Amino acid sequence: MAGKNIFPVTWENGRITEVVFAFPKTYCRQKYLHLQHHKIAPDGTYLIENSVLLVTPGSTGGKELTEEEWRAVPVFEDIRAEIKTGSREPQFVIDRLNIVNNADAEDTENPMGVAVFANSIDTLRKMDTEYDSYANEFNLGRKRIFVAPELTTDENGNAVFDENDTVFYSLPEDTLKGDKPLYEVNMELRAEQHSKAINDDLNYLSFKCGFGTERYKFEKGTVTTATQVISENSDLYRSICKHEIILESVLKELIHIIIRLGITLREPLNADTKITINFDDSIIEDKEAERL
Repeated sequence: MAGKNIFPVTWENGRITEVVFAFPKTYCRQKYLHLQHHKIAPDGTYLIENSVLLVTPGSTGGKELTEEEWRAVPVFEDIRAEIKTGSREPQFVIDRLNIVNNADAEDTENPMGVAVFANSIDTLRKMDTEYDSYANEFNLGRKRIFVAPELTTDENGNAVFDENDTVFYSLPEDTLKGDKPLYEVNMELRAEQHSKAINDDLNYLSFKCGFGTERYKFEKGTVTTATQVISENSDLYRSICKHEIILESVLKELIHIIIRLGITLREPLNADTKITINFDDSIIEDKEAERL
């Protein structure tokens, strides 16, 4: 589930204990929003409350439907308004990157994570400007031909050149009397400077995202990814290990939730079974380069 559809309600020290999940759905071209509220009941066990909103076209709001109304919609007919789990453990787990959330200026204790590029938005915008300038360089840097006004029409007054053409330009009047009634100007392209600026910012972006430098390269008008063995001392490897700390605990909790649900269904499972997670980092390694 995308982070934009997760709304923490209660948390402590970064651990979310109550949350609302939003599930957008469309049925017969009508948009609905299913809200699932995981909350702690007075007896300490978890309670799941469901509600459905009929989204108003052209707005972010909507009308809350009654249980009878939403059960009339096939995609919601099996949803109950309230589910008592009977468990003191949550039925959800939320993963996030191991990065401090400094993007929320209003709530510095926001338990939700941030994207790996959250602190690089300014660099991305700068690169967008640089790439636009790079693309425009070839359009604006085309050959220009300047001609005297008398040469722009034939003897019948018909235009010799297409007035929408960006190559030909009319000079001021009386230019024909001068030495250069028609001449060309070759604009100097700054492709090399643009490429260097884009590559510099790609390195900076890669560094800020935890990938190390020279992870990406702008070459021949496109961005390519470097293929190399990820050494244990590289920025990328350390960044991966840092994120795996949280991911490992999240996966273990998810497995425990599945086990508890299985026990509820009378499956012969052990809730205290030991869970081991071994991450395979070979997918980020270039095996050909390693052999060389």
